[in-house]
Amino acid sequence: MAKVKTLFLKIYNNLLLFYSVMFLLTVLLGFSYVYTKGMVLVSQSGDNYTQHFKAFVYYSDFIKGILKRLVFERRLVIPHWDFGIGEGYDILTTFNYYGMGDPINIPFILFPRKIISIAFSLGNILRLYLMGLGVVHYCRVSLPKTDNAAYVAGALSYAFCGFALSNVRGHTIFLTALAALPFLFAVIESYLKERRR
Repeated sequence: MAKVKTLFLKIYNNLLLFYSVMFLLTVLLGFSYVYTKGMVLVSQSGDNYTQHFKAFVYYSDFIKGILKRLVFERRLVIPHWDFGIGEGYDILTTFNYYGMGDPINIPFILFPRKIISIAFSLGNILRLYLMGLGVVHYCRVSLPKTDNAAYVAGALSYAFCGFALSNVRGHTIFLTALAALPFLFAVIESYLKERRR
């Protein structure tokens, strides 16, 4: 029993580890139903599948094509126009709205095509994690002498709020904005504190 208590205190006193463990437990409990039924966080209806997931797959093929030509043909060719998009559209500006260039997508676009839906889901879970991590950082900046449990409770409340959960299977680009917002607030708070000194 003493070993369990010491382990718990070690986890509790390390804020990043405490948040990560609580986030992982929440994800396992919250999304276990989805995964036990063999599903992923890609809704088969609505904008999530018809727009965001298909754009993610296109982006994955786009980057893999560039890398393939670079490695095997030793030439850097970045296509700018695709006649397969509508009546022909510019690739970068069209897919910028859907996350092309989003740094969170970069590790997941390299997944094989067979499991690209799992990669898309993992990217969304990473966005939820970063949302909470941003809140932890913001709270540490604005309320430095608060208990770790309060930081983690606020972070989990933000990461799993109704808007975020509805957009895990909806417009996933909004999750990126929600992840950036607390970090932006932390920078503003730091700047204001420096000006007051």
